[in-house]
Amino acid sequence: MKKIKYIALGAFATLLSSCGNDWLDLQSSTAIETDGSLTELRDFEFVLNGAYSSMQSSSYYGADMFCYGDLRGDDMKSYKSSSTNVSFYTFKYNKTNGPSGFWGMYYGIGKNLNILFRDIEKIKLVPDREITTPKLEKLTEQEYYNDLKGEALAIRALLLFDMTRIYGYPYLKDNGASLGVPIIEGLSTIDSKPTRNTVAQCYTKIIDDLTQSISLLGEKFNKGKINKWGAMVLLSRVYLYKGENANALKMAGDAITGAEKNKYALWTNEDYPTAWGEDASASKPGEVLFEIVNL
Repeated sequence: MKKIKYIALGAFATLLSSCGNDWLDLQSSTAIETDGSLTELRDFEFVLNGAYSSMQSSSYYGADMFCYGDLRGDDMKSYKSSSTNVSFYTFKYNKTNGPSGFWGMYYGIGKNLNILFRDIEKIKLVPDREITTPKLEKLTEQEYYNDLKGEALAIRALLLFDMTRIYGYPYLKDNGASLGVPIIEGLSTIDSKPTRNTVAQCYTKIIDDLTQSISLLGEKFNKGKINKWGAMVLLSRVYLYKGENANALKMAGDAITGAEKNKYALWTNEDYPTAWGEDASASKPGEVLFEIVNL
């Protein structure tokens, strides 16, 4: 009986391998070939979709980014010794059991973004030609290009800002003289051994990326994706952490003023109990300048 079963399974496997299975060959948005794989503007949007999707991982904004700060502060307590993040709460981690997931997110997403930055410069645009984006928006090629590049710059800045806060001292401790994390702009290889940049160098790069992104990003609500106002508020937060309070206040004020002209509005006291459960939309974005959409 066993022999018959094995023969049947073998025949079934042969049948599967001989059938057309092109439907299995789906293009991944999180794993990109390093050479010549991005040739059209919509290709770059797929890369960005992969970056946003990766950000909802439990190793990042899906869980650990919040747990890491709250469990190491006074806001949360890990009550189970077997909890995934108990080491955050007890401070019992070292070079072998530390929160390495953050590194994987930063350099995994960053690698794909750096491929995007390299290839997007090679795109030949017809700036005034109108195209339809995957979201069925009507934009000129130049507007679409600017928005995609602006999003990528803002995401890269957010990643570096988070990593610098996790692995470096606060900027104001020594004006950024201590070590932060390696800044990776080019394409890394398995043999790459980058050195750590200072916290000051990291902040300079973060501010440069966000400033450039703000000049490129569109103003309209874009669900699950960062727009101009989201990038401005993030830059305001960076200035605040750096101690540049005047810049932080001005950037936040400009972001609020601009956002309000695009239907954004502060929630009222009456709105708060239910606002968190509502789905933000272009017609009623509320206070949601940027959110990670978890699917």
